[in-house]
Amino acid sequence: MRTLAAAEGSAYECDWERASGLDFHFFAVRHTGFVRTRRDPRETIWERGRSAFAFLVQEWGFEEPERTDNGLLYHRPGLHISVEYWVWKNEAGFTTTVHGVDLDGRQRRALLGCLYVACGLGPLQAVPEGAGTQHTINKRIAQHANALRRVMPYLHDPAAGNLLSRCQGRQLPAD
Repeated sequence: MRTLAAAEGSAYECDWERASGLDFHFFAVRHTGFVRTRRDPRETIWERGRSAFAFLVQEWGFEEPERTDNGLLYHRPGLHISVEYWVWKNEAGFTTTVHGVDLDGRQRRALLGCLYVACGLGPLQAVPEGAGTQHTINKRIAQHANALRRVMPYLHDPAAGNLLSRCQGRQLPAD
């Protein structure tokens, strides 16, 4: 077994064999360097989400975020916002969900993308939920914070319960 240096910080192990009576060599190469561990996306949400969603605390009266198993949770009387990373089978996603009370006093829950469309602020594609790489998670944090900043005035309105009812359990708002 020979160890060859290929690049700074990496190494290859090579196993050389001479074939019986032939003029060529068989060898196996195994890469032994550059082993990286993937950072947990929830850690990114815990670190970068705080500053990206700080406007909820500073401008809208929410308490400091609560760190959950999947992300962050913001509370204020009558309204809660969760920012989460999820994994199911071979899929991963990033969602922001608004939990509130409608005009009848019932608990409602709506995805940020649906609320964004219902408020007439743009298409659902402006609030994507797919997540995979660390780069994508960072993009989703910024996209969701921007979308939520634009939706918040509508959630502060007395008719916010109706808005939540239209988006309860839907990707797109009910007419």
